[in-house]
Amino acid sequence: MTAIDTVVCVHGFWSHGTGMYLIKRRLEKEFGFRARLFSYRSVRGTLDENASALARFIHEQAADGVHIIGHSLGGVLALRMLANDPSALPGRVVCLGSPLTGSRAADFLGEQNWAEEIIGRSLPDGVIHQAANEWASHVCEQREIGVIAGNVPLGFGRLFANFKEDNDGTIAVSETRIEGATDHLVMPVSHKGMLVSSDVADQAASFLFFPALSGRGRPGLYVIGDHRFAMIVVNDIASIGFHEANSLLRPFFRRERKGHQPVDGLLASELAV
Repeated sequence: MTAIDTVVCVHGFWSHGTGMYLIKRRLEKEFGFRARLFSYRSVRGTLDENASALARFIHEQAADGVHIIGHSLGGVLALRMLANDPSALPGRVVCLGSPLTGSRAADFLGEQNWAEEIIGRSLPDGVIHQAANEWASHVCEQREIGVIAGNVPLGFGRLFANFKEDNDGTIAVSETRIEGATDHLVMPVSHKGMLVSSDVADQAASFLFFPALSGRGRPGLYVIGDHRFAMIVVNDIASIGFHEANSLLRPFFRRERKGHQPVDGLLASELAV
């Protein structure tokens, strides 16, 4: 097991913690993480108020370290919490479809008087007026940040943004790219589809988990078959035990049986792009 086994899942705009339930369930069932759902006032609360609430929630977990997976605004919120508190507990962050450099759809809504009550207070604070790329650069320098974007254009954002590039229906792929991020991956999912995709959950888990096993010193995103997917080799099985290593890698072997490219058990070399 990785030294950090607690993951906090943070939902997006106009949502609730239960929206991350399927990701939570897969993290627990397939990877043995202790996953927790965090809910916050995405409309009525300010970004800093919600960041403080997230910091308190993490502190209540009584853990030595905590990873965070944030969907959409939830990823922005995670970075804001770390930006406000550089001494926060150690852990990696995975942002799923998060508008880290702004959002054309959000900008459009921000210009409409009728949308003021809809967009609330956190979205303007962290996306419209000043996006994460303007205040989170030091977070990317100090933390390992993974970003997953989608390129299936299904979402209400298409009604407000004139996308002429890859997008997930709400956020453009380019809007998820923040300088200094450890890795960035585009997957064939929509903005909401990320929440129900086992591939996305597995990829996020791999970013959090397997670097501790591979000894590479940093997380990464890798390819098997038709999809970029993580498969990291246990370089020193004796350090954690064969049974535990096999248990951790079982989800990837299951994918092999479903038709992905074969790997040579625990002795396979790393499959990279």
